[in-house]
Amino acid sequence: MAIELVGVTKDFTTPRRRHARALDDVFLQVVEASAVALMGPSGSGKSTLLHLVGGLDRPTEGQVLVDGRDVGALKGRALADHRRSVGFVFQRFNLIASLTVLDNVLAPTIGGGDARAARRRALDLLEVVGLAACAGVTPDALSGGEQQRVALARALVNSPRFLLADEPTGALDTATGFEVVDLIGGLREAFGTTVLLATHDYAVAARCERIVTLRDGRIASDRTLGAPAEPRTTAERLGALRPFTD
Repeated sequence: MAIELVGVTKDFTTPRRRHARALDDVFLQVVEASAVALMGPSGSGKSTLLHLVGGLDRPTEGQVLVDGRDVGALKGRALADHRRSVGFVFQRFNLIASLTVLDNVLAPTIGGGDARAARRRALDLLEVVGLAACAGVTPDALSGGEQQRVALARALVNSPRFLLADEPTGALDTATGFEVVDLIGGLREAFGTTVLLATHDYAVAARCERIVTLRDGRIASDRTLGAPAEPRTTAERLGALRPFTD
């Protein structure tokens, strides 16, 4: 099992020192190379679940297992290695305004090995997402859709085994959002990447093969839709890339 949550609970203390429970005794299994959409209203626990899987936070109770390893127990180099195996895509892009597009894509590779190989892969990824001509500009010169494609290229630069996408189309128009989702689908087909995608948009979720709905920190439903149709040309372009390893 690629990802497994076993009795996971996550509690927070609010700024007013009130107790808040983001996840409540969640059990979830995700098989390797699958695409699973997380749906539910704001505050249902979607983002918290992604953060726990990515090693950005630790559960209050239970275990988050990725490839059989308890992510909540990882520290130091082991935690850093896990985070490098995960690509994150966020709704608000989170690009560094002072860096060029190319340097934004390269940011996760800093200190990670062969700088020339990383640069080649970053340029190849910008070609795949249609932004090779923009490598030298800063993010403020790009549209929202273009910035999200840069963010996706950044998420892929370390050849992650897992892609965690938190409302990746939330700040985009419908057509551009589907372009981003198609790129994510192409990645899954080309590299066998396991995808967890949080979204409010059923049309986006339906491009995954399974939809898990969260409500009040619990799993309210879990439906299998069947394998989605993948964008072949995108998959072929991604498949031509040589994975970057340090």
